[in-house]
Amino acid sequence: MIPKNQFASGIVHFTLLSEDGNPIAERLSYAQNPVDQLEVNTNLNQEVYAARDRVKLDLGVRDHNGTQINGTASISVFDDNLRKYKKDGIDITSHL
Repeated sequence: MIPKNQFASGIVHFTLLSEDGNPIAERLSYAQNPVDQLEVNTNLNQEVYAARDRVKLDLGVRDHNGTQINGTASISVFDDNLRKYKKDGIDITSHL
Protein backbone atom coordinates (compact mmCIF):
# COMPACT_ATOMS: atom_id res chain seq x y z
CA MET A 1 0.00 0.00 0.00
CA ILE A 2 1.28 3.48 -0.87
CA PRO A 3 0.89 6.15 1.85
CA LYS A 4 -1.27 9.11 0.73
CA ASN A 5 1.50 11.58 1.59
CA GLN A 6 3.61 10.07 -1.22
CA PHE A 7 1.31 11.61 -3.84
CA ALA A 8 1.71 15.19 -5.02
CA SER A 9 -1.42 17.35 -4.79
CA GLY A 10 -3.62 17.03 -7.83
CA ILE A 11 -5.44 14.39 -9.81
CA VAL A 12 -4.04 10.87 -9.45
CA HIS A 13 -4.84 8.18 -12.03
CA PHE A 14 -4.91 4.63 -10.65
CA THR A 15 -4.90 1.57 -12.92
CA LEU A 16 -5.24 -2.00 -11.64
CA LEU A 17 -3.46 -4.41 -13.97
CA SER A 18 -3.86 -8.15 -14.38
CA GLU A 19 -0.84 -10.45 -14.10
CA ASP A 20 -0.28 -10.16 -17.86
CA GLY A 21 -0.42 -6.33 -17.75
CA ASN A 22 -3.95 -5.74 -19.04
CA PRO A 23 -5.95 -3.00 -17.31
CA ILE A 24 -8.75 -4.35 -15.11
CA ALA A 25 -10.00 -1.15 -13.48
CA GLU A 26 -9.14 2.54 -13.49
CA ARG A 27 -10.02 5.35 -11.10
CA LEU A 28 -9.26 9.04 -10.85
CA SER A 29 -8.77 10.56 -7.42
CA TYR A 30 -7.77 13.95 -6.08
CA ALA A 31 -4.89 14.03 -3.61
CA GLN A 32 -4.19 16.99 -1.37
CA ASN A 33 -0.80 16.73 0.26
CA PRO A 34 -0.17 19.27 3.06
CA VAL A 35 3.50 19.34 2.04
CA ASP A 36 2.44 21.02 -1.22
CA GLN A 37 0.62 23.87 0.55
CA LEU A 38 2.33 27.21 0.08
CA GLU A 39 2.15 30.25 2.33
CA VAL A 40 1.59 33.37 0.21
CA ASN A 41 2.05 36.82 1.75
CA THR A 42 1.30 40.10 0.02
CA ASN A 43 2.07 43.67 0.97
CA LEU A 44 0.75 46.71 -0.91
CA ASN A 45 2.17 50.22 -0.61
CA GLN A 46 -1.32 51.71 -0.02
CA GLU A 47 -4.88 50.60 0.80
CA VAL A 48 -6.85 52.13 -2.10
CA TYR A 49 -5.81 52.93 -5.66
CA ALA A 50 -7.30 55.11 -8.36
CA ALA A 51 -7.35 54.12 -12.02
CA ARG A 52 -3.85 53.95 -13.49
CA ASP A 53 -2.11 54.43 -10.13
CA ARG A 54 1.27 52.77 -9.89
CA VAL A 55 1.08 49.78 -7.55
CA LYS A 56 3.97 48.37 -5.57
CA LEU A 57 3.28 44.80 -4.51
CA ASP A 58 5.63 42.68 -2.45
CA LEU A 59 4.85 39.00 -2.87
CA GLY A 60 6.40 36.34 -0.67
CA VAL A 61 5.93 32.58 -1.04
CA ARG A 62 7.21 29.95 1.39
CA ASP A 63 6.85 26.18 1.54
CA HIS A 64 5.77 24.11 4.55
CA ASN A 65 9.31 24.37 6.01
CA GLY A 66 9.32 28.17 5.73
CA THR A 67 11.80 28.09 2.85
CA GLN A 68 11.38 30.94 0.35
CA ILE A 69 10.14 29.80 -3.05
CA ASN A 70 11.39 31.65 -6.12
CA GLY A 71 9.31 31.78 -9.27
CA THR A 72 7.33 33.83 -11.72
CA ALA A 73 3.84 35.18 -11.04
CA SER A 74 1.08 36.58 -13.19
CA ILE A 75 -1.46 38.89 -11.59
CA SER A 76 -4.87 39.96 -12.83
CA VAL A 77 -6.67 42.98 -11.39
CA PHE A 78 -10.41 43.52 -11.71
CA ASP A 79 -13.31 45.30 -10.03
CA ASP A 80 -14.42 43.22 -7.04
CA ASN A 81 -18.06 44.09 -7.80
CA LEU A 82 -17.85 42.33 -11.18
CA ARG A 83 -16.94 38.98 -9.70
CA LYS A 84 -19.52 36.29 -10.46
CA TYR A 85 -18.36 33.70 -7.98
CA LYS A 86 -18.33 33.65 -4.20
CA LYS A 87 -15.09 34.04 -2.27
CA ASP A 88 -16.10 31.05 -0.20
CA GLY A 89 -17.42 29.14 -3.21
CA ILE A 90 -17.20 25.43 -3.77
CA ASP A 91 -14.11 24.04 -5.45
CA ILE A 92 -12.47 20.64 -5.72
CA THR A 93 -10.68 20.96 -2.37
CA SER A 94 -13.83 21.90 -0.44
CA HIS A 95 -15.18 18.38 -1.08
CA LEU A 96 -12.20 16.54 0.42
